[in-house]
Amino acid sequence: MVKRPVPKYDFKAFGAAIKAARTGRKESRKKVGQSACQQDSIKIMQYTVM
Repeated sequence: MVKRPVPKYDFKAFGAAIKAARTGRKESRKKVGQSACQQDSIKIMQYTVM
C-alpha cells in the first residue's frame, strides 16, 4: 500500500507563540512542566477519592 502525499506542516509558529507567552509571564519551561504534572496528579487524586 502506498502512502498518499501529505504536505508537511510547520509548527514553528506555535512554538514561538508558546515561548512568547511564557517569557511574558517570566516562566521557565521547567516551571511550566512541573505545574502541569502537579495539576495532573491532583486530578488523579480527586478522581480516586470520589
